[in-house]
Amino acid sequence: MVITLKVEEPATDLPERRIVLNFDKVRLPIGRSSSKIAAVSPKEDNAFFENPVMSRVHAELFADLRYLVCVAHPPARELSA
Repeated sequence: MVITLKVEEPATDLPERRIVLNFDKVRLPIGRSSSKIAAVSPKEDNAFFENPVMSRVHAELFADLRYLVCVAHPPARELSA
């Protein structure tokens, strides 16, 4: 399953991200990035953003690949699979 995240505003270095979820990776953490911790720096294959109002552990997507169902907690405005 491929999750596509698009940032509409403000402009960013990574306007679109494609994250692959599979049986080895069924959870996608979403949160604020860190310039000091490489594991949570913004990249094309993660959902960490440079946003001061977002918490470090803001949300998580979980894909139940047995049924190809994707649930967002809290609900997101738009998801593309």
